Amino acid sequence: MITIKKAAAEEAQTITRLMREAFRQTTPPSSSLLETAQQVHQQLSSGNKLAAIALQNTHT
Repeated sequence: MITIKKAAAEEAQTITRLMREAFRQTTPPSSSLLETAQQVHQQLSSGNKLAAIALQNTHT
């Protein structure tokens, strides 16, 4: 089962790490590679941006 939830500002480190993993080999490079965890935290805290996190439950 996969659950999608709105990301909290406290998850900025995780979001930043996942963005870098997802977009590191894109051509041209994604501008998301330039965002810092602090910027993501600020954007999520202020409500200027939203992010979603998908969680996969591997327990059956």
